Amino acid sequence: MPMRSVSAGEKPLSKGRRFGHAALLSAVTLLVFLVPASCVITDSDDLSTSIVVRFDEDGFTAVIGLERPVRLPLNEDDAYYVMHHCSCTCRGDLVRLGDYWQYPEYPDGYGCFIRIHVHTGDVDCFTD
Repeated sequence: MPMRSVSAGEKPLSKGRRFGHAALLSAVTLLVFLVPASCVITDSDDLSTSIVVRFDEDGFTAVIGLERPVRLPLNEDDAYYVMHHCSCTCRGDLVRLGDYWQYPEYPDGYGCFIRIHVHTGDVDCFTD
């Protein structure tokens, strides 16, 4: 078996180090993005401090941290708070329809449409 001499100041290769710094950095970066995107943070009192925002049909998704927690299921005041703090540019008078707060009440396929899920706070945002 070939032997490698160790010069002054050089550390010998250890058997335990199998991954380089780049691979470790890639794995940590992937975890940083997957963990927040996979959950909505709630505590035992059903308070949410972050929401998931889905944009248009292209599937772009963002996780938004809220400055204050909102109580789930969302009441009208908390739904307005979510609407004004998410990055969706669609704004208007929200109407409760089933499990969603939404604007406009009857979307016509043109312009904008925002829908906020009552039980999760998740937002669907459609803009032209």
